Amino acid sequence: MLEGSVVEVKTRMPGTSLPLPVNTPIATVGSTDYFDSSHARTGFAERQKELGDKLAYDVVAELWHHVFCDVPDFLETMFPVDEDLISRVFISVKNSNLYKAKPKMPRWTCYPIRPSNEASLYAPFVELVEKIQGCLQCMQSRQPALNNLQWQVHSSITPATRDPYIPAIKPDIIAAHTGSLVDGNIPWSRIVVPIEVKKAATEYPGPAILQLLKYVRLIFRESPDRCFVFGIVLARLNIAVYLADRTGVIGSTVFDIHAVSAVG
Repeated sequence: MLEGSVVEVKTRMPGTSLPLPVNTPIATVGSTDYFDSSHARTGFAERQKELGDKLAYDVVAELWHHVFCDVPDFLETMFPVDEDLISRVFISVKNSNLYKAKPKMPRWTCYPIRPSNEASLYAPFVELVEKIQGCLQCMQSRQPALNNLQWQVHSSITPATRDPYIPAIKPDIIAAHTGSLVDGNIPWSRIVVPIEVKKAATEYPGPAILQLLKYVRLIFRESPDRCFVFGIVLARLNIAVYLADRTGVIGSTVFDIHAVSAVG
């Protein structure tokens, strides 16, 4: 795929059979693109399924020709970090045995190389991020504590919403501002970074991107004042970062989470 090129979002619609390119949102809808808005005509479970299908349809329809992947220098532009700070963090994680910089197999020691299932990646990734975040906080003791951002496994919890008929989908992992929540259930509006995880190390996980963008759409829906949302797709050891605003999506190249170049 050409760097910076537009990824054409294709969907299967009634009476058509369009090719489905990689690294693009993919959706399959039923025999009609009409969805009855009457709650009384369907049961809750059926309505949830209907709303989930419509959410996928809407994401694909709205992002046609508005998804850019493999954007050159995306991470360096979005997250400019002082090289000296990167070097100090890298030294710190190596000294603490968090990262093994072996020539043949550099890796994060707490992150599995051959996961037994998708869920086995959730907690290790959160642990990894929190430890790196802890290193940063120690080195920037005079700075605020990274906006009190909390990373959590969220795959079994549907985020809170003001709409009881919103699709009951669950991000695998989230970074959120927890603040002083009454019942501990984090609402969509407080999610800063949703993460979709896949066990397979596919280079271009198209369905995972669609799932991620469904989370992003619900965050925008529940947060009228939000201008943009960052999201992450983690396919075992391959990772990509995306930035969505209300006009489209751009994303980084896919990189190996264990690669030294990605770390330091």
